[in-house]
Amino acid sequence: NDTLIYGRKIMGNKGTPSMSGGLLYYADKKGAAKKNLSGKEIDAKVINDLMEEVYLRGGNVNTILTNTAGARQISKLASNTIRTERQDTTTGHRISTFVSDIVGGGEATIIVDPNFPKNKVALFDRSILSMHSLQGRALYDVDAGVPGADFVARQIRGEYGVKVKNAKEKIAILENISTSVS
Repeated sequence: NDTLIYGRKIMGNKGTPSMSGGLLYYADKKGAAKKNLSGKEIDAKVINDLMEEVYLRGGNVNTILTNTAGARQISKLASNTIRTERQDTTTGHRISTFVSDIVGGGEATIIVDPNFPKNKVALFDRSILSMHSLQGRALYDVDAGVPGADFVARQIRGEYGVKVKNAKEKIAILENISTSVS
């Protein structure tokens, strides 16, 4: 997950390992949509505005990637709409999908990753991500047996990277959000 979030694209050569670029790298390098909240909490308008900007650029946000602070702030958006019935034995709520106010603008699944920066939220279209083997290092297996053992063991190896396409059009970043929930 860390490579997908923080990775910096490095073309490897002798003595230098290759590395895939991550969402934050491509969002920064390609000029993706950004909004600075100046330490304020997330509100529905800000999310809808960024989803609209991605939509107008040709994307469709279907994923919101955040840390716990962002997830709790998004769940807080529904705090006044929660209703419980007498037979309910559970209290509390969470939002796991955010529905845009744009007709045809889509629904975004909220994914919480504790390694994502606490002061940022990424909104993106998952279709931009694909996994590819590094040249000449696709999946293969090798003998992993121990001499004299009465079993057969194999080890699967391979090196893969993540390709991120159309980052400018299909990623948006909320920056400098509050790292706590009021």
